Amino acid sequence: MKKIILMLPVVIALQGCSTLMPAEGLDLTSTKEKTAAAVVGAAVGGYLGTKLGGDSAAGKNLGLIAGTYVGMLSPAAIWKKYGGQMVTESTTVRRRYQ
Repeated sequence: MKKIILMLPVVIALQGCSTLMPAEGLDLTSTKEKTAAAVVGAAVGGYLGTKLGGDSAAGKNLGLIAGTYVGMLSPAAIWKKYGGQMVTESTTVRRRYQ
C-alpha cells in the first residue's frame, strides 16, 4: 500500500506533463541525430528539473520527471514545427557555357 501511495504523485505528474506537451505525431528516433537530441534533451531537462524542484525530495523527484519528459520532447516538437525551415541546401551548381 505504501508503494501505491508513493507512486500517485508520479502518475499525476506524468499526466500533467502529457497535457502540457502532447507527444502525438512527434518523431523521436527516425535518425541518429534526432535520437541523440532526445537523449541529451532528456538528460539536461532532468538535471534542470531537479534543480528547480527545490530542497524537498518530492520536489526533486517531480522536477526530474517533468524535466525529463519536457526535455525529451522539446527537440522533436521544435523539429516538427520548424523542421522545413531549418534545413537549407547550400549546394549551387554553376555551369560555364563556352
